[in-house]
Amino acid sequence: MKKPELYRATTLWFVALIAVQTAPTGLDGPIITAHAIATVLVYLMPLYVVVSLFSRWLSVALSD
Repeated sequence: MKKPELYRATTLWFVALIAVQTAPTGLDGPIITAHAIATVLVYLMPLYVVVSLFSRWLSVALSD
C-alpha cells in the first residue's frame, strides 16, 4: 500500500467513524443506508490497512 492510498483509507475511516457517531436517532430512508455503509467501513477499513501492510511487509521480507 502506497502512502497516499494509506492516507485516503485512514481519512475514509475517520469520516465513516464520525458518521456513525453523529447519526440521528430517527433514521429513515437513505440515511439508514448511509449509516449501514459507514458502519461496515468502520470495521473493514482497519482490516484492509492491516492486510495491506502485512502483505507489503511479507513481500519485502521474502525478497531479501
